[in-house]
Parts: sequence; C-alpha cells; structure tokens
Amino acid sequence: ESVVINKFITLEGAGPDKTTIYNNSGMAVRIGSSASVNAEVRGFTITGMTYGVYVGDTSANSTAIIRNNYIVGCGSTGIAVANYENSTIINNVIAYNNSHGVTIGYHGSLAIFNNIIAFNNGWGVLDATTTSYNNVSDNASGNFNITKGQGDISLNPKFVAAAAGNYQLASD
Repeated sequence: ESVVINKFITLEGAGPDKTTIYNNSGMAVRIGSSASVNAEVRGFTITGMTYGVYVGDTSANSTAIIRNNYIVGCGSTGIAVANYENSTIINNVIAYNNSHGVTIGYHGSLAIFNNIIAFNNGWGVLDATTTSYNNVSDNASGNFNITKGQGDISLNPKFVAAAAGNYQLASD
C-alpha cells in the first residue's frame, strides 16, 4: 500500500522491527502535493518499492521530518527530496537500495544527521547541503558527492543480521 501525506500529520509506527510499509510499485510514502504540509514519518520499515520516501512539491511553509526508520531494499532510491523547503532526515538506517541512499533536488533547509547510509547501489548521499554525524559507508558509486559534514564517518556499520532484517549494530 502507498501512503500519501498532504496535511499536518505524524505517521508513527510501533517501531521499524514491528511495522512495515511495503509497496511493490511507485512510492511507499509520499509527502507533499499540497500548499502547506507539516509531516513526520517515524517508526517504520519502508521497503520494496521504487522510492521509499519521496518528499516534494510543497510550499515554503512546509516541514518534513523522517526519523527512526529502516528504509531498505527499495527498487530505486531510499529517500528522494525534491522541491521541498524544510526537511530533516534523522536516525534512520538507509541501506541496500537499488540506487542511491538519499538524493536531493531543489530544497530550502535540509538537515541529514545521525543516519546509517550504507550498501546502496548508487551514491550514499547525492547533492545534499548539510550533513553531520552520519555513517555513510560501502555505497557502490561512492559515499558522498559533496564534502563530508562535521562528524561524518565512513565505516562498515556491521549489522547483526541484515539479511534477516536486523539492522542493529554488532558489538566487536
């Protein structure tokens, strides 16, 4: 099922290990297509579709927050932000997507921090302006096509059992 958010709302799952949004075509979650949207998406595994989360086509008064999700195994890009003014991408695992982890088109204020962005078949982060304290690692085209932000690292995150959907970090 596809979820379209075009109003002021928080969409909250019970946690990425318990709640999954799966769509076998198109976008799993689309934020936008409205004059003013303030939306937060948190606590899901989002998987199996073209885009995991697409944020775009809204006004300067709009805000999108994407936090505490596993965005994995998408047919194209994990998160795509296009023509959106105020977005925050925080504390997500964005991994094993068929193209990029995060791609950015036109935007106003965008913050990408405290995420693990790894093992994507394209860039980890493509065309972002502000990144900090992310682990962006092992992406096929490269980790960043921009200068790394403060505290950004590129180390294998060593997931416990990614193939089984466990994206917790293994202890050494």
